[in-house]
Amino acid sequence: MSNQARAVVELLAALEDALLRHGRSEAVNTLLMKMRALRAAQPQVQPLSPHMPDHLCIDFRGIYDHLPSSLFTVSSALKEAEPHLHWKADDASGAGYYQRGEDIGESYAQGNMCCPLIGPTGSFIESEDLLFVLFFLKPKTLYRDHCHKASEVYFNLTGPAGFRLDDRDWSDRPGDSVIWNRSWSVHATRVYQMPFLAAVAWIADIDSTIQVTARDDWHVLETELQQY
Repeated sequence: MSNQARAVVELLAALEDALLRHGRSEAVNTLLMKMRALRAAQPQVQPLSPHMPDHLCIDFRGIYDHLPSSLFTVSSALKEAEPHLHWKADDASGAGYYQRGEDIGESYAQGNMCCPLIGPTGSFIESEDLLFVLFFLKPKTLYRDHCHKASEVYFNLTGPAGFRLDDRDWSDRPGDSVIWNRSWSVHATRVYQMPFLAAVAWIADIDSTIQVTARDDWHVLETELQQY
């Protein structure tokens, strides 16, 4: 097994172990079941060229100061895996998770990247029924309101970060917390002065695309975030 493959397998194992503490909801239990089944099948880890967008490198390394002590094993595994990971930015070109031409905003376009650990072609481990990625947002980023058919689990590794779920008010969630976004539920994220990292899973309908849901306060929120 290559050093890259070993690092990815150990990172996935650390994330799975950490998720066990949250294994009470239907969504987390489904995610854990799919991760166990995939591990039991002993899939090949596909080699991917290590890559991280240059403008996000410094912000990313700031996450280690904000991972809670309860995620020490995840933090250690992530440090070992970091030189081997393949990150890419999501955009509205139609080549990523968004429908072509969606209004994702400059804040998000310049402040996001994801690393596909498990999923379709282009992931370290190929799967047709589970998408599991590391998802990073730089400080002062608004991830605008959006929805998708896929049922989604957010395992927040750092925090606090703000979440707006459906029509509820914003609420802050800490690191080592879980959010379940059901199919077609509208949600948004805002990141304050510290970088945000989550492990995000689509546990059904992984061929979905993301649709932006327009809100009239985006520009106000994006301006406010720049004050942090």
